[in-house]
Order: sequence, then structure tokens, then C-alpha cells
Amino acid sequence: MSPQTPQKNHIFFRKSVLHPRSPIRKSPRRRRSTPTPCPVDGTIVQSISSPECTLESSQSNSQESSHLPRLHSWIWNHGHLVDHKWQCKLCKTPRQYVCTSTTHPARHLSLFHNILPSNRGSAVTAQLPDGNLAPIFTKGPTFNSELFRSRVIEWILLDRIPFHEIQSEYWREMIACARPEAISAIPKSSNTMRTWAMNRFKASRNIIKCHLNAAISKIHISCDMWTSPNGHSMLGVVAHWTQIDKSLRSATIGLPKVRGAHTGANIADALVNVLEKYEITGKLGYMMLDNATNNDTAVQSINEELARRGHDIRIPWERRRLRCSGHIFNLAVKKLLFGKDTEALEMEAAEFEDWRKVGPIGKLHNNVRYIRASPQRRDSFLAIQIETLQSEEAFMLRQNNDTRWNSTFQMIDRGLVLQKALDTFIVAAINRQGLSAKDKAQLEADRLTTGDWKDLRILHELLEPFETLTKEMQGNITDDRMNGAIFDVLPAMDLLLKRLEDAKVKYTSKKSALATCVNLAWKKLDEYYALTDKSPVYMVAVVLDPRMKMAYFQRKWRTRPEWIDAARMRFNEMFDEYRKDMYCPTEDASTALPVVRQSPRKVTTLMSWKFEGNISLQEGMDEVSDYLNLGTESEKAVPRHWWIANHERFPTLASMAWDIFSIPAMSAEVERVFSG
Repeated sequence: MSPQTPQKNHIFFRKSVLHPRSPIRKSPRRRRSTPTPCPVDGTIVQSISSPECTLESSQSNSQESSHLPRLHSWIWNHGHLVDHKWQCKLCKTPRQYVCTSTTHPARHLSLFHNILPSNRGSAVTAQLPDGNLAPIFTKGPTFNSELFRSRVIEWILLDRIPFHEIQSEYWREMIACARPEAISAIPKSSNTMRTWAMNRFKASRNIIKCHLNAAISKIHISCDMWTSPNGHSMLGVVAHWTQIDKSLRSATIGLPKVRGAHTGANIADALVNVLEKYEITGKLGYMMLDNATNNDTAVQSINEELARRGHDIRIPWERRRLRCSGHIFNLAVKKLLFGKDTEALEMEAAEFEDWRKVGPIGKLHNNVRYIRASPQRRDSFLAIQIETLQSEEAFMLRQNNDTRWNSTFQMIDRGLVLQKALDTFIVAAINRQGLSAKDKAQLEADRLTTGDWKDLRILHELLEPFETLTKEMQGNITDDRMNGAIFDVLPAMDLLLKRLEDAKVKYTSKKSALATCVNLAWKKLDEYYALTDKSPVYMVAVVLDPRMKMAYFQRKWRTRPEWIDAARMRFNEMFDEYRKDMYCPTEDASTALPVVRQSPRKVTTLMSWKFEGNISLQEGMDEVSDYLNLGTESEKAVPRHWWIANHERFPTLASMAWDIFSIPAMSAEVERVFSG
């Protein structure tokens, strides 16, 4: 019977007459089990025990000692311990008896083997049939049914195990071998397991809700659409924020189903429902989404839906909408490798298409496909590395695909490493007897020349920073390295644009296909670089990094003084907004930003008259000047730790830092929800 569906036990008591000399037996005091903290999604969740679970736990603990075998007795002179029972070693057909006491084994030895008290022997410790000492079960740890149940739930959820797996006879037997009393703590029905999982989810959701409401920053959202294998449209929603202890946190807060078409209105309705459930609509910050056009209308619809439901809108939708840098890099590289924008071509469109097919990338693709298409060719290619080239290890070439641009980079990367082996294999394949004329002609056409390998090295050099930055910026910003924080977006795009501009100057004069590749990538990247102007948070994040400040723009944008002035103006404007909010807190204290420490002096009528509507922005600008004149920190400094140490000196700027540093550079976190 499942511990979740106990039946009422009707117990009838009657008075018992005790003999005057009979001892009064005191019932053992039951120890109350203490809930054990269990980690859930990076937080500590206090296990919630139901009355049924507590009753079961106390019963199993109180009955544990009565079901354990007696491991030190004279009976073990004549028997072995087998499956917690005494087994006679004198019988031709072994018989087993319960050995919690010596009654049954002693009766058997007396009746069948004439072993009486005079020839029993002294007490010894139980042994297994192979002679090993049996484990002393009575000295083992007490079984905690609540902790065991919590671990079962975590195993089911985190490893994505089907609920019906707990009904597996073989799995239950395995648990029984490890801990027999654990079987009573495992439900027999998958429906019960589903109920336990939902209870765990609700408890975790309440804990996350408390953290979100106590956050000292705005709550930023990254979300993405995903179609499940059974055809449901799901919206993954991840929240990012700064906790009261100044640590950065992120958590999945929703996976609602989006009904109908993936329009902005439908996405907004599903998302706002999640925000209202966690009561964070008033603290909504920025939204990190991929670059699909329907996400523009989605963010606009979210603002409109919030306003329709009576919520205050403090961030215009154009500023609230941020674009995933990973998707930007992806689009730029796809243009570099597969683009067809004729306006950016440095050569005739038809000529460029031919280069795509028979150029170095096309040739390498065909060679890799030819080698990997046959087990015999694979073995031959590996043998060439070991036998002919005397390599210590052999590696297989990587095949690219159309959906992942970095697969082409990895194909080129592995191809350059195995250049000698690939050339040797192709030459041997062409000269092999029995090869058809058609296959020989194809191999000759796809044979990579010295110039082709040179072009592949150039493409590898161009693609490598995209690969490196994508991996670095898709990290989790919650650790001290802060990989993937939003203050890395502009510097990363500056770096890539500079690399492409240098390459464009280098190859344009040659009118080569490489110039076209570079032009296509540069044009797409510059398009999204210009869109960052719509949200000043990108520039402000750079200035708030104590390792960069305005010095970064003065170094990297020195040829564009108007850009530097614009960055300084955007920073001052956002500072003024925060300064006003800190001196004019909202009515809802839970959503107000931290208030600057003020004098305890009583406000008089004269003071009200003198300072009515006054905001000391000059004092605030002194805060900005002091911060910028302080100089930059070492590149090894941790921005979050620096602001923890200096938040009292720069209170307004620190409030900005808590808000902005918790914004991710990519929507990678929500994509990890779908990929597991």
C-alpha cells in the first residue's frame, strides 16, 4: 500500500489486569525525525514531510532492530548467514530459519541433529557461506525515509527517469539488496511519484519566489520557444537577478505552453502569466532573446499587456529588448560561409557560387564525405596516420553540416591538423587500380592544392575568434569569472569587427573570394552593432566595469570621438534616472531601489519649503566624477567583488551595477533548459 494513501486503523483498547509483581514496561520514546535540507536548482530546500511519511519513518525506525538477525550466538557454530536468515550447514538439503532469536535454529538442531545444551559450543560471530565475516547490521546508520524519498525524487527529475521506473521489479530488488527497509519508502504507483514530484516543484517554486521578491536588482528574463517531441509549443523562461547578499543568480521559473501561432501577443500572454505568478511584474528588467523578428513584437506586446493589466511600465520596449550575442555571431559566420547577398560581393555572383562549390571548403567537404562514407576507407585513412606517417595516435576527419556553422570550423580545424594524411590518402585513392573513371575524375577535381590549403588557414584564422568568443560568452555569469556578462558584448563585437575590417583591407585589393566572405560577415555584424544603440545598457555596462570604465571607449573608439561623447551622455542619463529613483522611492517598498542613508534630522516646514522638488544631482555627478577619476582596476579584478567593497562610497552607481551585471550576454541559459 502506498504511503500516500494510508487507511484508518481502528484500534480497540481494553483494560488489562497486571499481576502485582509483573514489571511495568515503558514504551520506547519515538525520536522525531528532523527534515534534511536538499539542494534544488542551486538553492537549499527544506524537505516537507507529510504526516504519512513521518508515521512510516517512525515505524520503520522502531521496528528495524526487531527484524535484524542475531549475529553473535552459539547457533553460528552449526549454520551460515544467508539472506538475513540462519541456514543449517549439517543438513544435506539446507533449511533456513528466522534468526532474530535462537528459538527456531535451536529447535531444529535439537530435533534433527541431537545437538543439546551440553554440546552447543561457545558463542561465535555469524559468517557467510564463503567464510567472510557478515556485516554487523545493528551498527549501521539509521534509515532516514524522508531523505531517501527526497533523493529518489531528485534522481527521477534530474536524470529524466520515467515515473513508471519505480515499478520495475528489478530496480526494487536492487534497492532491497542495498537496504531492505527502503522498499517500504518507495511508492508502488507512478501516479504517487508524479504527486511527489509536483509537491517538490511547488515547494521549490515558493522558495524561488521568495528569492525573487527579496532581490536587490531588477529581474531580467531570457526566454525561447521550443517544440516538444509530442508537438507542444513550450516557452522556456529563465530569471536572472542579484540577491540580497550581492551574489548573481538565475533560475528556470516557467515552461508554459503557448497556444496558437507564435505571435508576439500569444508569447506576451504566456510570459506575463508567469511574471504575475511570481509577483515580479513591478521588477521586470531587460529581456534577452534571440534575433527572430517576432521577438521584437513579443517584447512590445509584453509592455502593452503589462499596461493593460495595470502594471507600471518603467522601461520602454525598445530599451528592454536585448539581442543574444551568440545568435549575432552565428548569423555573421553563416554569411561568411554561406551568404548570398549580392550587394556585398567583390566578384560576380555566378563566379562566387562556383567558388562555393569547388573552392577549398567545398573540396574539403567532398573529401571528408568520401572518406567517411565507407568503413574500409575509414580504416585506410587511420592506417595511413599510424603506418605511413608514424603518428602515435590516429584521428578521423569531422563532417560539417548546414545547421551549425561551427561544424564547418571544426571540419577545417581537423583537416588542417590531418593535412598530410588527407593528401596521402587522396593520392593513393587516385592511383588505386580498379577505380572507376568517374570516381577518379571526381577525386582529381576535389584534390586540395597548396593555394586551397592556404585559403583554409585564412578562413580558420577568421573563424577562430567567433568560436572562442561564443564558448566564452555562453558561460554562467553567476560565478566569479562572470563569463557571459553583458559588459562583454560591445568589446566582443568591437574585436570581431576590427578583425574583419583588417581582413577586408588585406584581401579586397586582390579581388579574391575571401574578400567577399569577409564583406558578407562584416555587413551582418555591423547591422546588429548599430542596433545596440537602441538600448544604452550595453554602453553603461562597460563603464560600470571597474576594469574598463570610459577608458575602454577612449582607447578603442579614439577615431570616433562622437561615439565616446554619446557613451558618456547615455551613462549620465541612466545615472540621473537611478539617482531620482533613489531619492524618490516608490510606494511599494518591496520594489523600490535601495535608499541612500540620510540624516535623522526631523524635516521642518522651512526645510520642506527650501528643498521642495530638489534633487541633488550635482552631488550625484561628483559620485560619477570620483568613480571615473579613480582609475581602472587590474584585469584580474572581479567586478562584482569590487562593487561589494565600494557600494557605500558609490551608492547610486552600485545600484546600477546590481541591476546591469545580472543581465546575461546570451540566451544560452534558457537553451540549456531544453538541451539538458
